[in-house]
Amino acid sequence: VGNDPDSASLEWFRRRFGPDRCTWDHGGWRFVILDSNLLKSPGKVPAEAEAQWAWLQGRLRDARARGLPVVVFQHHPLFLADPGEEDQYFNIPRAERRRHLDLFRECGVVAVFAGHYHRNALGRDGPVEMVTCGPVGKPLGEDPSGYRVVTVHRDRIEHAYVPLSPGPCGGVPA
Repeated sequence: VGNDPDSASLEWFRRRFGPDRCTWDHGGWRFVILDSNLLKSPGKVPAEAEAQWAWLQGRLRDARARGLPVVVFQHHPLFLADPGEEDQYFNIPRAERRRHLDLFRECGVVAVFAGHYHRNALGRDGPVEMVTCGPVGKPLGEDPSGYRVVTVHRDRIEHAYVPLSPGPCGGVPA
């Protein structure tokens, strides 16, 4: 949908790929996918951003009522290291970040997984872990290309970044 979504780009995405937000329950957990472009840059589609916010509140409060811990996936990280960090290209603006983090803490969100940064970064806002995953291609920091393995247990999640070994095409897992 680009860095500055509008009605046409959202319609194109949804027609081509399907919904830009969804939830599913599995193994005693709720998983949520959000369109973080609507958090980062809602200016041309404020009604879409508010519709997603209302939808999210309902899905998270339902999870809380059912005792389901929650994991959220989105493209942009809410923050990289600290929930109070300054606004920048790689994070969600503070006002929107705070609104989401408050709801996430209230409703039992355990972790938020994101990308966009092309580097690994970890942070925490109370019980909510912010996990920014490095890229499979085009790393911008010290971490090599790789992927993150997430293991979901009944009572917790564990994750680790697995670098790809060097080679002409990135190689195979080390």
